[in-house]
Order: sequence, then C-alpha cells, then structure tokens
Amino acid sequence: MKEKNKHISAMFLVVVMIAGMLAIIPAASAAPTKVICVPWQGDINKYHTTWDSQQIILKGVIHADSIDLIWYKWNFGDGTESSVVALSGKTKYNVEITHTYTGADETPFTAKLIVADNNALANPIEDPYLVKIQAANPDSEINVAIDNGLWYLYKSGSDSSDYYHTYDSSPFMVWSYSSYYASPTASAVHAFEINGHKETGDPAEDPYAEYVERGLNWLFNGYYYSANYQMLRPLPISTQHGDNPDTNSNGIGIEVRDYSYRPVYEGGMVMDAIIASGTPDADSGRDFDGDGSTDTYREVLQDMCDMYAYGQYDGTIGSYGIIGGWRYGWDQWPDNSVCQWAAIGMIPAEDPPWNCDVPQWVKDYNDNWLTYSHCQWNWDGTQNIWGGFGYTDPSWDDALTPSGMVQLDFCGATTTDDRWVRCERWFADNWKDVGRYWLDQNDVYTYYAFAKAMRLAQPDPVVTFSSNNFDWYHGDESTMGLAEKISNQLVAHSYWDCYGTNLGTAWCVIILKPVPFKEAPVVCFDADPNPSYPDMPISFDPYCSGHSEAGKDINNLTSFEWDWDNDGVYDESTTAPDVVTHSFSCPSIPCEYPVTLRVTDDNVPAGTATYVMDIQVTNPPHPPVAMANGPYMVSLCPDDTLTLGGSESYDPDEGGHEAGCGSCPDDTLTAWEWDLDGAPFDYTDESGDVIALDYAGYSAYFGTAGNYDIGLRVTDNTAASYPASGEPDLTDEDFTVIEVYDGCICELSAVVGCQYVTLSWDDVGADKYVIYKSTEGVNAGFEDTATTTETIKTLGSVVMGATTYYRVMAVTGTDKCLSGAVAVYADPELCKPTADPDGPYEGCVDEPVTLDGSGSTAQVGTIVAWDWDLDSDGEYDDAFGETVQWTWGSAGTFDIGLKVTSSDSLTLIDEATTTVEIKVCQVQQPELCPDKYRWGSYNWDPLPDTFVGRQEVRFINSGTGDAYDVTATVTCVPANVVATDPDVTLGDIPAGGSSWSSDTFELRVDMTNLQDPNKGICWRVEYDDDAGMHHVIENVPKFCGETCSDICP
Repeated sequence: MKEKNKHISAMFLVVVMIAGMLAIIPAASAAPTKVICVPWQGDINKYHTTWDSQQIILKGVIHADSIDLIWYKWNFGDGTESSVVALSGKTKYNVEITHTYTGADETPFTAKLIVADNNALANPIEDPYLVKIQAANPDSEINVAIDNGLWYLYKSGSDSSDYYHTYDSSPFMVWSYSSYYASPTASAVHAFEINGHKETGDPAEDPYAEYVERGLNWLFNGYYYSANYQMLRPLPISTQHGDNPDTNSNGIGIEVRDYSYRPVYEGGMVMDAIIASGTPDADSGRDFDGDGSTDTYREVLQDMCDMYAYGQYDGTIGSYGIIGGWRYGWDQWPDNSVCQWAAIGMIPAEDPPWNCDVPQWVKDYNDNWLTYSHCQWNWDGTQNIWGGFGYTDPSWDDALTPSGMVQLDFCGATTTDDRWVRCERWFADNWKDVGRYWLDQNDVYTYYAFAKAMRLAQPDPVVTFSSNNFDWYHGDESTMGLAEKISNQLVAHSYWDCYGTNLGTAWCVIILKPVPFKEAPVVCFDADPNPSYPDMPISFDPYCSGHSEAGKDINNLTSFEWDWDNDGVYDESTTAPDVVTHSFSCPSIPCEYPVTLRVTDDNVPAGTATYVMDIQVTNPPHPPVAMANGPYMVSLCPDDTLTLGGSESYDPDEGGHEAGCGSCPDDTLTAWEWDLDGAPFDYTDESGDVIALDYAGYSAYFGTAGNYDIGLRVTDNTAASYPASGEPDLTDEDFTVIEVYDGCICELSAVVGCQYVTLSWDDVGADKYVIYKSTEGVNAGFEDTATTTETIKTLGSVVMGATTYYRVMAVTGTDKCLSGAVAVYADPELCKPTADPDGPYEGCVDEPVTLDGSGSTAQVGTIVAWDWDLDSDGEYDDAFGETVQWTWGSAGTFDIGLKVTSSDSLTLIDEATTTVEIKVCQVQQPELCPDKYRWGSYNWDPLPDTFVGRQEVRFINSGTGDAYDVTATVTCVPANVVATDPDVTLGDIPAGGSSWSSDTFELRVDMTNLQDPNKGICWRVEYDDDAGMHHVIENVPKFCGETCSDICP
C-alpha cells in the first residue's frame, strides 16, 4: 500500500457520527436502494473541477427502503476517507462533505460514496464522484461556483407543502420566493438545464434530472392552494389597435397566474425554462386551448408570446405613437424593469427549434417606448457619450439601463445603434473603481439584466466593450469582471440572496454560462511548453474542449479561433480541433502573452465560449513537458498486452546549460516514472519512457473492468545544468486513462487485401459489435469505425504500407467486453497490378507481330506504363506501350516479358511472360494488276470545263497464291485530275482469276488543263494471303505491264 497524505474533511449534514465501532451494530436497519453522486453537467464521465488546495463540496443522494438506520462514508480517492456516518428518519438523504485536494494540474481523483445497512459497511453499494485539479484560474472558479450553486438549488427544492398541487396528482418540485412559485421554479429549472441536467436525463445517474422534470411539471400543471392560483392559465385575446396578436388563431394567450399576480415579470422566466429544455415537441400534459389535445411545449410557448403581444401597452404619447411595453399587469403604462422579461422570453422563442411567431408590430411599438424612455448626457464637445434608460420615463438606472438594452436586442437594434453605443459606453466608463462603481452595487437582478443584454446583442454577442476593449465577463489583471464577482460569492457561500436565495442563486448560475438558453460549448486548451523561450514554437492543443450537452462532444464544435495578441481579433482558425503552433518574440524577458481560444458549436443559433491562458516567456531553466499519451484501451484477455508510451515527453532546454559553465552538463530528461494505481500519485510503480506489460503485468494493477487514472512524471537535471538558478531538478506530470474491459472475444482474426481487411470473431451473443481502429499502437488511438450485428466485417480504406490495429467490442445492453488487438500490416504488394501480355503468339520471319498488353489491370489507380522485354535480356527497354509490333529475323520460340506500372497513392509494378513462335512462312503470293476499266457513269460539272467520270476496274491475279479481301485505292493522278472517290472493293481473287470492283472510283478532270495522253493513274492494293498475313502493295500501274513511275508524275 502507498503511504497516503492525510487531508482534513468536514461534514455539513446533521448526522450521527459513528466512530470506533468494529462490529456491526445489532439495530434495525434499512436497506440502501440507490446511491447517486451528482455528475458534472449531467454526464457521469465528466470531472468536477477543483484546483490545488481548494476546498470543494462532494455531493450525493442516498435512497433507502425505510427510515431505519443506514451508514455511509466517503472515500476521497486520494488515500483518505471520512468517518462512518449513520442516517435515519428518511428514505432519501442529500449528503455532502467538504474536502481539499492537492496535486498538479490535471490530477484526477475518483472519490466514492459508500453506503450499507451496517456500520462496518459490509456488502455496500457505492457510486463514484470524479474530481480533477485544474489550473487555478477564473474558469475553474466559475465551474466550482456553478457546481455549488446548483447543489444549493437542489437542496432548496420542495415537494412537501400541503398547498402544492398538480391537476393529475403527478409529482412536482417547487422553488419559491415570498408568495411567488412560478418564476423561482422556472429560474432554478433553467439553471439546471443549461448545465446539462435535463428532464430527459436518467434520474438513476443524475438526481437533478428528476427535479427538472418535476419542476417543469409544476409550471405546466401545478397550482398553489386552489386551482384559482394555477401557475399557467389561458386567457381569451383579441385584436388590438387593428393588429392581431393571435398568431395561431386559437383564441387564447397563456399567462403566469401564480399566487401573487405579476404575469409579465414571471412570464419571461417561465418561457426561458421551457426553451432551455430543448424539447419543443414534448407534451405539457395539459390542454390549454380546449381543442381536446394536450399542448406541446412549443404550442404553450407560442401562446405565451401571443399573450405578450396582446397585453402590450396600447397608449400613445406625443410624436412617439403607440409606445408599447409592459408593466405588472396587461395594457399598463410600461416600466423598463418589467419590459425586459417580455424581451428575454420572446427573443429565444423566435429561434430554432422553437420558431415562434412574434409580430413585427410588437417590436416596433416596443422600440417606440425605448426611444421615449432613453436619455443621454455627458457632452464631449460633439455628442453625448453616455446613455441610459429610465423606469417609467426618460432617465437612467443601474438595472433599468441594461433592461432597456435587452429590449434593443429584441427589437433588432444592433450594437451600432446610437442608444446602444451610449449605454455601453456608460458601463465601460463606470464599471468598477471608477465613476459609478457599477460592479460594486452587488445587485444580481442588475447583473442578470446586463449579462442578458450583452449575450443577446445583435449582430453578435458583446464580449469586450468597443470603447476600451475590456472583457466585461472575464475582466483583466487589474479589473474584476462579472464572472469573478459572481464566482467569488458562490464559491464561498453557494448562494446569493437577491429576491430570495432561489432566484438570486439561479440567476447567478445562468450569468456564469456563456449561452443563456441551452447548454454551451466547453472550451479549454493545453499549451506546451509554457513557460518557453522567445520565438520557440509552442503547441496549442484544444483536445480538452467539448460540449456540456448530453450526447455532444468536441465533434460538435465547428470552429476553433485563436487570438494571439489579445486584441479581440482572431488571427488563426481551424474547423477541426487541430494542434496549432505559435511563437512569441518577447523583446525583453520576461513576457506574458494572454492567448484566447474561441470555439463555436453546431447549434442554431450557434453558441460560443472562450478560454484565456497566459503564456510565459522566460529565461531558463524551464520545466520539462510530460506526455503520457492515451487514453489507452485494453482487455482482460490472457494474450492481450498493454504498452504505455511516454517517449514524446521532452525538455524545452534539451542540449542547453547555464551560460559560462563549462562543467555543467546539458539539460535533458533523466527519468520517466509511472503511477498506475491512481491517486495519490507517488510514481513508484514503473519507470521508463515506454512500458510494455503482458497480461500478468497489467492485470496486477487493473484486475477488473473499469476506467483507471494513471500518471507519468518526467524529471530533468536542472540542478546540475543550471546551478546558479537555485532550482532543483524540475518535473512535470501528465495524466491519462486506461479503459479496461472484460475479455470476451479473445481470438480476433484478420485477412488483409488491397485496401481492405476482413475481421472475424466468435459470436458471443452480443446485441452488436463495435469495431475500433488505431494507427498508433495496440492500446492507444482507437476510434469507433464501424458497427455490425454479424461476426465478420470487411472494412475499406486500409492504408497500404502501414500497420493498423483493430479491436472489437461486444455490446449487450449496457454491458461491454473487448477483444484483444490484432495488428494488420497491409503489404503494398497486395495492391500490385496484374500484367497480361496475352499470347502465346505466332508469326513469320521478317513479318511484324502485334503484341497486346491491354488485358493488364490495376487494383489501385490505373496502368500508366507498359514496358516490353523482347530480346530476353531481362531489361524492359525494347518497346513501350499498351500495343506494340515487333519483327523477328529468324525462326524459333522466343520468351517475351511485359512489366506494367500502376499509380495512385501507391506506385506498384507486376511482370509476366509469354512466348512467340516464329516460323519461316512459304506462302504462295498473288500478283495483282488491273487489265480493264468500264464506265459506270459520267457528267460535266460544268460543261465544258470539268469532266466527272465514274468507272469500275478489273484486277487479275497472275500469281500462284490466292488473294483475299482485296481493296484498291487510287494514289497517283495526272496534274489535271482529282480523285474524289479513290477506293474500290474487289473481294477475293483466286490464283489465275480476276474480279471486277463492286463499286466505282471517281475522277474529276480539268479539261482546260490538258495533260500528256500517255499519263495515267496508279494504285495501292491490299490483301490477305493464305496464311492470313496482310499485305500492302504500293505503286501498281494503271494496266498490267506498265511502270507507275512512267505514267504518273
């Protein structure tokens, strides 16, 4: 066992402390039925955030089958645990404990809540609570603040009042403030939803999901005391000032009734809770419009929009026309504090997937109100640079000004609108420690209005003020941002009391999310090395980014934008989570450069999130960079292996040492130490940059299926290399996960072909089989590549010339087991083309033989070269091309070879041989010449200048061989003659025979240019002999016995 550091823990629960008991107490006990640790963002695989030496709250829920005694304790996963605690009197307990973790950034811990029906905790049930130490920065503080705030809200939910009812007696959950029960419930539900806790979640894994489901049910179907005080109720609506608010023509709007009647205030908050559910087609369980069908969430939302349209103020003032707006009840002179809630409800209602209809006239009249209630001041010589909005008339106020800005967003005004520009400038100039000290007003209502205005600004959310580039959310080194203001309170106290702790805390949680109405993207990145040298390339890896919505991850992020110089302009972007590099010059060391990453998700409208990290450029020594790689995947099959690779770790100071110290060795990595049994990480288990373990080796650490945190620590020799620095040898730690699965398919076979592999395995009765592929090794880099219900699968796109690793996971319900790995080397030779020289061939001495390689084929790409070896010297350099001719001068049988080359991603060759038999061919040949002509037809064209004659010709064969398929072509004519149709066909002419042409040839004679009458025409004759050889005879004269050169120029 490792020697674990002890940590001080404090319980915050009214409990009975059980100490020093070694035997099971013989008392009546309950059976614990369910233990649920609260998951971060509704995902049991995500880690809660802390930072080194920061106290956090671990949170869980225990269910029992009776109110009798049960016992529990916390194992903190760092070698320490709590005392055993007894509980009784309930069947459901919310348990919490504070604990402080220490360690390097990214250190993971798996705590456990352990519960049993006996004080010795024999045969317990348990659930893990995942914690990870992150950098001590504002983003970590935000996560802890949200975590605390949601737990406070969960504990504040109530279903026990005799005044709470639902129409169908279905379960409900209520949050309240004074005599209001709708808006506090809606805001709490909203806060849970945008943090991944949805009504569609599994309450057996996420206790918040059950409260969200019941909270929504309360909003749709709940009432307080009597049905007169229902949370939502329908009201008849009608045309107003000639405008029709009833967009769906069902005759009603829906308002929030509640016990205290403030429908306009509360309506927007209820709408936001409905919208944050993300389920427009879900069933509300209630028929509001009386059509006999229960309404969907979208239909309820539309009727709430219609109610706001109907209830807008109808009066006019001065030249402003109908000024619109809202107040406590319908059709009352407006005030901006109330008006914002109408806007905050209808803005997201119009967006997909809700697509509610808000008539333009509603926005136009609201805009008239904004123009009326806006004031401006602080003249700079050319214009008033400050602006604000009043309560019921032109004025300004800390909360009313951002409330008016939210309405500007609703009305479609952009951040270039003069009213917006003046208001934003006021905030920039009066933020904190200057002017009004706005941030120090400590009013969450005000903060909430402001955050909504900034995040809903058109055309893009406002991240920094345009006048001074100040990041209102994150702040900067000298000035606090809104996130820090809110987070400080929730980290310290878990709640903020503003209009009660339920509303105040819920609003705080919502403010801390970058997207107001849905789960937001999660952004982070790793930068190595940091600190670094001037101009040294630094790798920026956004691998840890993802999404807070269940079922979404980094693959749902569509852009990654980097701001290298902190000017609000993004200098580099990618559409995938690529590792990018950048360097910083640092003219005078040391330097600090804030780098911002902004990610965008695939939601409509898209959500964004930003993360800032300071890059330090310093003089050496610099710490090394540990890279444990992973996550790793391994089975419990006896023949499986596990290889851990830390060889990519490096020392930024590699090869360097203290200037002027000739005896100082170069800095380098000296140790790679692995911790394989989890927190606390003392790195005494294995050592070396690469660790190769067989089944016996790794099963000693990971003997059962599950996810195991492991760590790698690398050490350099700074103390010797930079003695004047006074630094010890520097270290760095990196952490990853080993996913261990039961082995069930321990024999996985692979047959590889050209760009494909066929995998086969034994059938273990699984529902499906998921195939994983990696190019990194037998344990790392695996990705889901295919799913099948069969036990054989052929996969394409195999990279030739490389080794690919495959594993198969059998999935039955929620159970998973894994095969061992199979390594497949795809030999490029498997993709060779096939050379086909045809043949064998036969031919005659001194006669050309045609060789045909067109039967050759390519598996990849196309054939790009055909090279022939025709002289049997082994060199393919005699002829080139798909089809060639070659003449042999002697008889015999000769070997010939063909080499073909294919080309695509691979360039491959194949060779094949055949033979050609050459004989001395003694075939009797014909002797062909014309002996007669006869007219076919003639004409003048024109008379008397041009004579056109068409004649047939007879050829005789005076030789000893037969002629086949004889054709003749006029090839030479006198100067005044043109052969306009020179070809004739004569067919077969046997030896001693003759044949007239079956068609005529045509000559045009210029009678104005008479030539020597002894001149004539000449022919080219073609035929096949008895051996099938084709012959071409040139210069055959007009008549037998003549010489062509004598009669035709």
